[in-house]
Amino acid sequence: MRDDVKRIIAELTIPYREKLNSLKKLLLSESDKLHYIKTQNLEKILEIIETDKAIIEEIDTADYRISGIENDLAKIIGSDKKGIFSRLNSEKNEIKEIVSLRNEIRKMIELLFGKRKLLMKAMTAESLQLKERINEISRISALKYHYSA
Repeated sequence: MRDDVKRIIAELTIPYREKLNSLKKLLLSESDKLHYIKTQNLEKILEIIETDKAIIEEIDTADYRISGIENDLAKIIGSDKKGIFSRLNSEKNEIKEIVSLRNEIRKMIELLFGKRKLLMKAMTAESLQLKERINEISRISALKYHYSA
């Protein structure tokens, strides 16, 4: 493998690691939100959602860097971007770390998606309970008004 290709592949591992670390932070955040929805601490959930924005920006930045580096790599090896890893398949040792990171990222996204589905289900249930409580309070207020008039 050419030295310039090796250098770019080594450079590519950095944003992949950053993305994986950011996804791990986001997964922990989802777990925290699930905990706080169970304890009905909606204020804390809103704080966490604000913090998530920075994590999502980190992921976007890593994706942008990955895309740029992969474009550079594709130009050097004479491939389109989608064919980079199949083209480098004969260099398994050199791309092993990137393939491993990509697989970990894929698994992390699947876990994150599962947690997000659980969170949405819990938030929907909490929303329905809140709506029921509001309706109950409205009925009590109407009764108080009716009997005080």
